[in-house]
Amino acid sequence: MQKSVEWIKHHQITSFIILTLGFSWIFFVLSYLVFAENLLLQALCGKIAVFGPAMIAMLISGISYSEPKLRPSKIRWWIFGIVWLFSWIILVSLVMLVRNVPFQVNVCIVFGICALLPAWIISASRSSIPGIRLTFLTLSKPRGSFIWYVVAFTGYPVILLISVLITRLSGNNVSFPDLSFSQACIFLLLMFFEGFLASGGVNEESGWRGFLLPHLQVKYSVIVASIIVWFFWSLWHLPLDIMQKVPVQQILLNRLLFNFLASVLFVWVYNRSKGSILAPAIFHASMNTAGAFIPASLTFLIPLVILCVIAFVNGRMWKRLPQDHLAVHK
Repeated sequence: MQKSVEWIKHHQITSFIILTLGFSWIFFVLSYLVFAENLLLQALCGKIAVFGPAMIAMLISGISYSEPKLRPSKIRWWIFGIVWLFSWIILVSLVMLVRNVPFQVNVCIVFGICALLPAWIISASRSSIPGIRLTFLTLSKPRGSFIWYVVAFTGYPVILLISVLITRLSGNNVSFPDLSFSQACIFLLLMFFEGFLASGGVNEESGWRGFLLPHLQVKYSVIVASIIVWFFWSLWHLPLDIMQKVPVQQILLNRLLFNFLASVLFVWVYNRSKGSILAPAIFHASMNTAGAFIPASLTFLIPLVILCVIAFVNGRMWKRLPQDHLAVHK
């Protein structure tokens, strides 16, 4: 056991990749194959799977920098309770109002358990274990200029709206979901907060950009670190794509092209916000929400590529960050 702990300490990047892939893939299999007929167990295992990056980041951070213990923070349990209650309300509301699942006590119980995951991850920003607090601190104490959080929130929706405009100017029609204004507001709010809390936001970004990226940026230029994160982030999704029977052409388009471009943007806002996990977590949630609401065609690649070029130049991604940069692991 001690040898394993020492190996993890000295091979944090490799440990993160192996453990994250193994942990999440096991729960993806449980969710989509073993418990395919039990929707509640499927939902629970699915949520545990997508929290793999954050939980493994917490494990390795805690093992690697466990001493000296920091002063316990009473606010941690306030954060835990508030985030748990809010997450529970969001998850239950989403399945009832958007997925049209009727009210059931067992549904409330299962999603109450699922809500423990974002509560634990966000409250870890006030952990008494120094490595964990350092890794997750920016979830409750964000850094950098407010403008980068605005960019994170609005960037992808603007890209999609520009693509809609291009499509209409080319003479093609674009159909939006048939919802009233109030229905659209409820849909967008629930989708965004569910995405931020439990489906791509803090659960993925705390690991991929919050842990793996700053460790890679010690050794490599920003673009090389981005490519490495993109590769394993895309690979992480692969069993999910296969078990959901996503067409091969769509998998290739999403994981090889779209995920690469998205990874560049996530890294951009992470570095420009001085290593704040909150920025890519907001970007990720906004991207998933806008993608579910605003119809997209291949024309969206035009503004997306343009923004990536801007990000590449603005972030000087061909260079390594200074070793004292807050987005570089210390």
